[in-house]
Amino acid sequence: MTTRGIELISEDGAKGKFYRATKDIQPGTVLIREEAVTSIVDPKFAAQICSLCWSPPEEKATLKRCSRCQYCRYCSTECQKKHWVKGHKEECNLMHAVKPQVPTRSILYLARLLQKMQLLEKTGSSLEENALLQSVLDLCDHKDDMSTDEKLSYGYVSRMTHLFLNGKLPAPSVEGEIDEMGEPSDLDETLEVPPETLDDLKGPGPSLIFSLLHKLSINSFNISDGEVVQGVGLFVKSARINHDCDPNCAVSFIFPDPSSRRANNLAILRGSGDSSGSNGPLELFVEVKALRPIKEGEVISISYVDRLLPSTQRRLILSQSFFFHCDCSLCSDPIKSSSYDLLLTGYKSREQGVAGDSKTGRLP
Repeated sequence: MTTRGIELISEDGAKGKFYRATKDIQPGTVLIREEAVTSIVDPKFAAQICSLCWSPPEEKATLKRCSRCQYCRYCSTECQKKHWVKGHKEECNLMHAVKPQVPTRSILYLARLLQKMQLLEKTGSSLEENALLQSVLDLCDHKDDMSTDEKLSYGYVSRMTHLFLNGKLPAPSVEGEIDEMGEPSDLDETLEVPPETLDDLKGPGPSLIFSLLHKLSINSFNISDGEVVQGVGLFVKSARINHDCDPNCAVSFIFPDPSSRRANNLAILRGSGDSSGSNGPLELFVEVKALRPIKEGEVISISYVDRLLPSTQRRLILSQSFFFHCDCSLCSDPIKSSSYDLLLTGYKSREQGVAGDSKTGRLP
């Protein structure tokens, strides 16, 4: 995890903590490079992407399932072993314990974060790891700004996660349908957890789980290869960057190169491999790069939403999903905003696509 040419600023008020340039920065400069604290592959791509390194299988090969939980898939034995040590051991045991029930992606994503925190507490963590966990706890959650319906939905996921971490996961007892994210779409009193399942629960309490779920929803990034969103991940340093509809930086994801992974696995078999990524990254990283020259003292920014949307839509999404009213220069200046929207109309007539760093702003 690295940062270059920027510093984290603490400020009371709406901005909270943010990054500012400590020197003049040239376009293309990498300001942040970091691994995910936790991540999860979208179920639609589970058979195509390794659960640890996010690489596809080698040509004419298939990913191999974890034989116990049958959920995670891996491109190599090395990735499977590494994922086991990094937390899948505990996760796998829980998934086996709750069969035939399968946790939704939201439950599993949140559980991975909680298990990582618990694992570090048990084994003892370094100063760097302690700082990382504190950074997660320091992220904003905006839970007090959410609607009653949203709180009910998040409360349900929190309760189910609490049960899952204790090896219990009752089947949903709702009359409504299940939406595409795997969460109940019609939440009502039938979601109350049966009292007998609450006996002898251990681990983090519901209030901490509830808060962490909100932090994940506000601060996670959609992980994309530039064309398709393949999953979500929490990158704590990048999550602190402010939004601007005309940003000076952009987020990109660096996926492991299959040839680098194969070379490292071969070296490991020979007793000389490591996880340094000297031949290329061996796990997924996020990079924040400067799009244009940035002056010393300038606030570092990215776009949380699709930049090809008109200003009214961008502001609406930012208000509903991230709980702030955007007053960047592109939105607050009527002439500049209208000119940009007019330019987008002409651009979209020729080119269809998505442009934005796209934090999730919702249940993952």
